[in-house]
Amino acid sequence: MNCSAKIRTSTTRKLLTAGILALLAVSCAETPRQQEVLPEQEACNRLKDLIADHANQFQKYKTNFTRLRNLNSWSVVKVFPDAQECKVWEWSSGLNNYICNWKSSEGEAGARADYQEAVAIISNCLGSEWRSSTNRTTSGGEHTLYENPATKTAVSMRYFRESRGWVRNWHAVLSIGDRSNLKAKTQ
Repeated sequence: MNCSAKIRTSTTRKLLTAGILALLAVSCAETPRQQEVLPEQEACNRLKDLIADHANQFQKYKTNFTRLRNLNSWSVVKVFPDAQECKVWEWSSGLNNYICNWKSSEGEAGARADYQEAVAIISNCLGSEWRSSTNRTTSGGEHTLYENPATKTAVSMRYFRESRGWVRNWHAVLSIGDRSNLKAKTQ
């Protein structure tokens, strides 16, 4: 084989390898990631563990610290895999809340479905010592608050329509935190 044939073969191999790698990269980028399938029992275990860790300001779960004006924030593990974003928020008062948000792409019906699924899991998970109360939100959604007299920790699940902005999306939000912090008026 002459020198120019060797160079063409080497260049062809490099181009072929680069093409295959490019195709793999494109196909991987276009393949939607599989949603984590989380059995109800695992969601319940995570929920109970988060409730127990509230007294420690969710130290077990905090990662990736962010400071926003009067609020410290950390990324955390999701209780429910459908939630798009979960954070621990530390308010200027020193109180900490675990918060997960679902932004519904299906409007009110999607937010209501996320809310109802989460309420069913929470209700089945928490023991009889936990009491729940449900009311309508000002935006037409619902809010369920779970309280246990033996602890300051409360669990809140609600769905609502944003009250500001041009596009007023529907959300479902889970909050775990101090009872006094979760009794604020909800939209």
